[in-house]
Amino acid sequence: MSKKIQYNKELLEKLSLRDECIINFTKIEKYNREIKVDFTCKCGNTHNKTFKVIYKSGGFCKECTQKNTLNKKKETGIERLEVENPSQLQEVKDKNKKPSFNNHRVENSSQEVKDKIKETNFQNYAIKDPFDSNEVKKIYLIVPFENKDDAKKLGAKFDWDKKLWYCNNNNKNELLEKYKEYKLLNSIIGENREFNGSCLFIDLIPRTSWFNNVRSSIYNEDWLRIRKYIYQRVNYKCECCGLYCKNKIEYDEDDIEFDKDCDDGFDNYNSNEFNIKEELKKWNTIQLEAHERWSYDNINNIQKLERIIALCHRCHSVTHYGLTQLRGLSNQADKHLMKINKWSKEQILNHHKEQTNIWIERNKIKWNIDLSIITNSCIKLKQLS
Repeated sequence: MSKKIQYNKELLEKLSLRDECIINFTKIEKYNREIKVDFTCKCGNTHNKTFKVIYKSGGFCKECTQKNTLNKKKETGIERLEVENPSQLQEVKDKNKKPSFNNHRVENSSQEVKDKIKETNFQNYAIKDPFDSNEVKKIYLIVPFENKDDAKKLGAKFDWDKKLWYCNNNNKNELLEKYKEYKLLNSIIGENREFNGSCLFIDLIPRTSWFNNVRSSIYNEDWLRIRKYIYQRVNYKCECCGLYCKNKIEYDEDDIEFDKDCDDGFDNYNSNEFNIKEELKKWNTIQLEAHERWSYDNINNIQKLERIIALCHRCHSVTHYGLTQLRGLSNQADKHLMKINKWSKEQILNHHKEQTNIWIERNKIKWNIDLSIITNSCIKLKQLS
């Protein structure tokens, strides 16, 4: 059984020496295989890659990586066949001609072969030459998770980079009859991106405003558009702790939390609503979530949506501390808040007290919800549609 790789500072230092690249270690707060590492290649170009990619393919810029790959191919060709490029050999040239001759009775591509290519393109894309046409494009779709198998049967494909389902011209009619087209959101008009900065804090929503969040006020397809926009504009990084969350994976072994650390008495008040194993599984999984930040006008009783930010699940759980308590994970939330803000236990207790007092006062007011940054962005509220 192969030994598990420990993605730590010591390994990164060894890779820096191996590849003769310069890495600024002072910028790295946490080590795991998915962190982005900025480095200077030995040629002088600056570049960045994930820790995992540096380990596998080296700390080189794009140009040097291409050169290294080409040189490796040449070395292999010389070692095995005594030529830099195997296609230079007459034997290889003759071998390449055989499939064409066997299939079409010609040594090189003929009109018959070109017609076959056009026929295939027409079947796949409804046009003869996808390279010369503007007709071929991905039409992205809003496909709920529970309908993914159905969309796949109808010919939809998944774009792993954008995390969206899409179709091409040949099967768009059937899919668009069933699923709405995904329309990109370019901005949230009137949003205050600086509101409350990047600080991590407990942000308790008043009881009088529960279940009046953005997600419950708009349609699912519009919430999907907002989430995608929020995640993409920060390059899938948590805006509080900086964790890269594009890929939904488990934390490294050192960061995994176990049920022995969960709150005492969890089963006494919580067993019917939440499952501790499921909640811990979520806690130990790297994933990005959208969180709403509000301002409160105590004079006019207006609770206004100022900003939507991207948070990892752990930072989001700290923010919604009341719900996290119900899930039995307040101990984990406290540790995470201490770690990110570099607080002492005394500071944590003072923060709890301060935020609880604010919440109690806000509970006395019936708030008028202001979602103007949503409606200004041409997104309809459910009750207005």
